[in-house]
Amino acid sequence: MKALIFIPLICSLSLFAQQNSEPLPEPPSKENTFHFTIKKFERQPLPPNYLLEKFDDLSKRPRSTYSKEDSLYLGYHQVHKQKFGNALSIFSRLRMDTISEIHAKKLYHLTLFKNKRLEELKDLEMFNKSNGILPKEIIRKRLIEVYILQKRKKWSMQDSTIFPILKDSILHEFSEGKGDLKEDLLPIAQNLDEVMRLFVLLNDGSDDIISQAYEEIGDFQYKYFYVSNAYIYYSIAVHYNKNNQSALEKMNRIKDEIYANNYLLPSFKVKFGKVISNRHQLKELDGDVILQDTSVLRGVDILVQSEHSKKKDYIPWLDSQVLIIIGLAVLLLFVVFGLSTNDRKKSNSNKKKKKIGKKAEKDMNENKNNSDEDSK
Repeated sequence: MKALIFIPLICSLSLFAQQNSEPLPEPPSKENTFHFTIKKFERQPLPPNYLLEKFDDLSKRPRSTYSKEDSLYLGYHQVHKQKFGNALSIFSRLRMDTISEIHAKKLYHLTLFKNKRLEELKDLEMFNKSNGILPKEIIRKRLIEVYILQKRKKWSMQDSTIFPILKDSILHEFSEGKGDLKEDLLPIAQNLDEVMRLFVLLNDGSDDIISQAYEEIGDFQYKYFYVSNAYIYYSIAVHYNKNNQSALEKMNRIKDEIYANNYLLPSFKVKFGKVISNRHQLKELDGDVILQDTSVLRGVDILVQSEHSKKKDYIPWLDSQVLIIIGLAVLLLFVVFGLSTNDRKKSNSNKKKKKIGKKAEKDMNENKNNSDEDSK
């Protein structure tokens, strides 16, 4: 009898289970970017160990002990602290064409870029010469040429293209119908990504050219590779130019497409990051105190100059502090001499006044006596 009570309950549960037996929707997943995945940007990298060790050494010594090599490392220190004017002032007094370590070259490249030394930047060789449809050095120099045109007011975002080849039909014909087109175009995607990272290093300011370049790269990714990659590049374009409506519209459209394909939306903040002032808490150096962070420093002798530009020291046996003491002593002598001269002048003046007074009194007495005699 008790079992009959549970029969309706069992039937209800069975009916409910049948009605809800449809499969649950599949959760969103990352798009498979097998051929080309955008790595996380290192826009504010920790200095390599050899730089950190040198910075630590310099922090323990006064500036007067710095050598030419030390001043070079001080320049690198200034770049990491985003004092690009200081860094340029130091680098301009040193030979920089022999630098080969990649991180050091990137810091020098960034210094020239932030100080708008575009011609010097163009002459700098950052990458080895290589063949291919779009080598790294060609990409870098093309971008600098565009900056030069913009400086001369000969560039328009609406009417000009930074990388025309990305829109050229030749890319369709590149694989000649053999193999995977993504494989053939992969070197272009890799080169574009690597070169553009040079220009966003420690750079969070508004920049129309960087914005336009990333929008064009986003178009290239959307057409030949992956929507997730295109979304990241369009987001970077908007980051550097909030008024780039074209990139903004493409970013929003791609976002809808990502959701429609049940892909996870890539996190732009995680992928691109943010530039934070002195993120790595680098130690202050003695050289920091005397420098001024301006775009161009004129007439300032900083640290070690080239041997041929050093002024000859005609009194090398005298220290600057000794010269100051001697100068003060001479000044004191002039003051004492001046005071004694004034006292002497005052004394002579008083004597002269007394002499004149006595003479006047004598003349008055003589006049009085003469008048008395006349009255008699």
